[in-house]
Amino acid sequence: MHSIFHPLQQRGFSLLEVLIAALIFAIGFLGLAGLQARMLAAANSSYERSAAVMSAYTILDAMRATVMSADPGNRSTLAAAYVSSDWRCSSPSGSTLPLSDLKTWIDSMRGTSSNPPLVHPSACGRVTAIDATTFTYRVDICWDDSAGGDNTDGGNCLGGQPATILSVTSRL
Repeated sequence: MHSIFHPLQQRGFSLLEVLIAALIFAIGFLGLAGLQARMLAAANSSYERSAAVMSAYTILDAMRATVMSADPGNRSTLAAAYVSSDWRCSSPSGSTLPLSDLKTWIDSMRGTSSNPPLVHPSACGRVTAIDATTFTYRVDICWDDSAGGDNTDGGNCLGGQPATILSVTSRL
């Protein structure tokens, strides 16, 4: 039996084979592009979390410097000036050292017209007293995370929209 196609007559690929190979490569590259987009979002989220940790320690260090350098009788009053049960999403005004520290903290997290945000433009923060007698405080930072926050509590800084909340507790 003779075959119609001889091995010496077949050269190269058919157009159909080339199109199938191109389709397989295109699907693979689309998958890689999607993976890269998710990696970029995760990297940005990781940066924001790291910046939030640094920001939390910044306000705790400012509190520590202000409160512990004061007279022992004034320490509790000074520490209480940093505390708020509500989210601080805008800079407080005032001339006291605690209010000035809070203003600098909020402005650095959210950014100003001359400085980019350290955490995110939607970042808000609050300081709560865990145990005022031992000077133990918690700093919460909340923001709209680009990778999708998982906190949808109505009491978060975004009013129940998905947000990321980072908490750091420390003793002054």
